[in-house]
Amino acid sequence: MKLNPQKVEEAVLAVLWLTLHNEVEAWKTIDWDTIHKFAERCDAALRVYS
Repeated sequence: MKLNPQKVEEAVLAVLWLTLHNEVEAWKTIDWDTIHKFAERCDAALRVYS
């Protein structure tokens, strides 16, 4: 079975949101490679809108 990377990222975001505490901390540990992908996308989006 082949995994869809976009679906995996969406699931990770859902887990982060569901475990959010104090609006800035999550109770679950997430794979750092996935977190870095989100950061890269955010950086790219900020450059577009700047």
